[in-house]
Amino acid sequence: MAWKRRLYLSLALARLYFALTPSYIHPDEHFQGPEVVAGEHFGWKVTRTWEFTTEKPIRSYVPLLAVYAMPMTLLQWIANGDPSPTMLFYAVRLLFYFFSMVYEDWALLELGSATMPNGGLLLTASSWVTWSIQTRSFSNSVETVILLWSLVFLKRIVEAKAPSIRNCVVLGLFTVFGTFNRITFPAFLILPGLSLLKHFFT
Repeated sequence: MAWKRRLYLSLALARLYFALTPSYIHPDEHFQGPEVVAGEHFGWKVTRTWEFTTEKPIRSYVPLLAVYAMPMTLLQWIANGDPSPTMLFYAVRLLFYFFSMVYEDWALLELGSATMPNGGLLLTASSWVTWSIQTRSFSNSVETVILLWSLVFLKRIVEAKAPSIRNCVVLGLFTVFGTFNRITFPAFLILPGLSLLKHFFT
């Protein structure tokens, strides 16, 4: 319906507004993500939190590099090799706005029910969590996107008439990446994952 499209576009603009406001909710938005990679990538003096500096770090650099390395390289090229911290701040906000608008919303459309295909999308698009958390560089934001796409591929596997090795491999990669990103990730996937047991063993 036309009114739903107009509502969604209005909510998308609201999401963009909140993404670009120079406010923050928690220092982890910077300390557990872009600041760590920026220090390595641009040679800036940054604060590395204890999660990365202990003898046995509890956080991995791999998910951070996967999320931030390429955008920072692109930003460096755009800024002729010398981007400012302010440029990086807004570039990261736009990156996560893109993640939430494209990958998150696309996954929600894939997961939508036949009777109410856009219900979850509009509900999420109007959520404070989407406006204020998903547009910021928290590991939780990355976890949400990876979890949604894990559910998408899990659904594809369960609904497929014939086994798909590709879908299984992608689901496995998402599970590994999500776990390295946040240790809580498997807890969210356990219950939906039980459907695989029924699919493969019954």
